[in-house]
Amino acid sequence: MTRNVTLRMDDELLGDLRHRAVDAHMSLSAWITATLKDMAPPLSEFTENHSRATRRMETVIHSENKSLSRACEQYFAMADRAAGNSRGKRWVREDLYRG
Repeated sequence: MTRNVTLRMDDELLGDLRHRAVDAHMSLSAWITATLKDMAPPLSEFTENHSRATRRMETVIHSENKSLSRACEQYFAMADRAAGNSRGKRWVREDLYRG
């Protein structure tokens, strides 16, 4: 089921978006919907990635008998060095602790 949503934007942005939709041979509504879907992966994908990261961290803690704080420091250092694509999703480390 689809729902109608009202958006407010300035005329210049609206014009730019309409041109992009026409270039893609889509209505403005269909183009915005498709763009948002590309930018926001399903929540199930985020949950799966979060679970995988938690399992990895637990493995490091248990296999090397490290303290939780030391393991977290190493894990975040690895994450900072890793190449990845967030697809525009923004987060902070505190989000990892929210369950």
